[in-house]
Amino acid sequence: MPDRVVVFLDYQNVYRRARGAYHDEMNDPAVLGQINPLALAQLITSRGSVSRDLKQVRVYRGRPDSLRQPQSYGANLRQCEAWAALSPLVEVITRTLRYPLNWPVERAQEKGIDVSLAVDFVVMAVRGEYDVGVIMSTDTDLTSP
Repeated sequence: MPDRVVVFLDYQNVYRRARGAYHDEMNDPAVLGQINPLALAQLITSRGSVSRDLKQVRVYRGRPDSLRQPQSYGANLRQCEAWAALSPLVEVITRTLRYPLNWPVERAQEKGIDVSLAVDFVVMAVRGEYDVGVIMSTDTDLTSP
């Protein structure tokens, strides 16, 4: 029987690492570095000699506030809807960005996404919803000491 796999993606971290590894972050268009979460999860699941069955792709992503950043909000919404339309396996989990008091001088920040991802990873494991969980994140608070 194949291992049931769930892939957990912290999208902003994956995007930043892809841009840093393959593109000129200062000069290349922002679209470069974006990934297809389903295709990435399918690639990961297909590698190796063990039989694996992709059960879910969970994409964790911050979302701009619709009143403060309506254009960014709309773009984010369209992108998340496009990912969800790829397959019933794709689930997008969003959280509104945190806006500092001096916004827009200081940028809005993605807060709580990594915690949401970590909690879901543990809860789903305890419930036996997967055999293999893959976390894609560059947050250092997810590493062991």
